[in-house]
Amino acid sequence: MKTIEANGKVLPSELTLLSRRWSIAWQKGPVVSPDLDVVSGICDPKAHILTIDLDLPDDALAEVLLHELGHAIHYMLEHASIDREEEDIVNLNAMVLITVCKQNPGFFAWIERMANP
Repeated sequence: MKTIEANGKVLPSELTLLSRRWSIAWQKGPVVSPDLDVVSGICDPKAHILTIDLDLPDDALAEVLLHELGHAIHYMLEHASIDREEEDIVNLNAMVLITVCKQNPGFFAWIERMANP
């Protein structure tokens, strides 16, 4: 996991998800979606970028990043043409999260630190 420092915090700046690199852009202030909605974060599956509002409290930073990571996982699995029942999808998500953990040492420790300020 690559990191940057912003607002006095060490933040992940890049994650590997199923062998594909995703950038994490930390934006000062709310994020505007393609539908012009003001949101806390957004996943751009074509550019492989997760954009997160840097001004959120630490626990919300972690929650929003995990939420956008969920969108990225969904996109990656959807485009892998995988047609699965619910149990298979849950198992696949667990496998992906373990892979994220292995490919990005320190990421889940960062999530834990941010969730428990």
